[in-house]
Formats: sequence, structure tokens, C-alpha cells
Amino acid sequence: MTSKTLALPGPATQMTVRLVLEDGTAYRMPGRLNFVDMSFDEATGTGAMRAEFPNPQRTLVPGQFVRVRVEAGVQAKGLRIPQRAVTVTPTAANVLVVGAKDVVESRPVKLGALEGDYWIIQSGLQSGERIVVDGVQKAVPGQPVKPVAVNAAAPASPTSAAGATTPSDAAQ
Repeated sequence: MTSKTLALPGPATQMTVRLVLEDGTAYRMPGRLNFVDMSFDEATGTGAMRAEFPNPQRTLVPGQFVRVRVEAGVQAKGLRIPQRAVTVTPTAANVLVVGAKDVVESRPVKLGALEGDYWIIQSGLQSGERIVVDGVQKAVPGQPVKPVAVNAAAPASPTSAAGATTPSDAAQ
């Protein structure tokens, strides 16, 4: 068995834990971790943790199956945008924003974590702004574009000239 160290963002006792009951409903009271084994099994991706939950109505019973969600590393003020919408240079990161009258402007952004095909943007963009996702090479700051809405969850068509989307809120 091989194991790796699990890095936690803060004291384990400060992490909120939520339960989803077997029927799919959320247990209404959050719990707190009171033990975290600092390694996990690389073969199975599992690690040992223990949490305590208040149970005043005796909804939880011994041996009951539940799903557990540990709220660790949640960044409430981040925006999630497709990686292909960000231009990264050795000194900065920029996103092309479709502004008033559909004119493109280049905006510096502060990058957070890379999650799969998405960057977490810590600052520089506001929720609801339109960004250029496809056709980044063709879009020129100061020039008008014809925005085409794209589905942020699906890969965009390589034929669209300037796909625009709005960043997803509350990156996790």
C-alpha cells in the first residue's frame, strides 16, 4: 500500500461537513471534522476522517448509509472560466471581455487554481460580464465582434468566430 500526504487548507476542526441522506435529502445540521488521518491510500483514493453531527431529533442512526461532503477549499468570490479564454504570458494573464456595443477589450486578471479545463479567476472580472472563449486569436481589442452564446459546460465548436460566455459564479 502506498500513501501520500493530504494537505488541508486549515485546521480540520474548522471544516464544515454536510450529509446527504440515503433518500437524497440533505441533513439540515452541519457537522465538524474531529479527526483527519494525514495520509490516504493512493490505490483507492481513500483516507480516514471522522466528523460529529448534532442529532437532536435522532434522525441519524447507527449503521445508516449517508454521503458526506467536506467543505474544504471553497472560494466564494472566485469566477470559473474556460482555460482557452485566458492568455497567459510570463508576466500577466489577460481575458478578452466583450464590452458595451460589442467592442472587445483586454482585461488583466489574477489567476487562481486550474481545475480541469477551467481557471479560477480571483480578480479582474465581474459575474455577468461576457468573455471571448472561441476566436481569441481573431478578436482584437478595440474592435467590434459579433458575440455568439456558447454553452460553458460543452466544448465549443472550432468554427465559431467569437464565442462569448459569462463566467460561472462560486468556483469550488
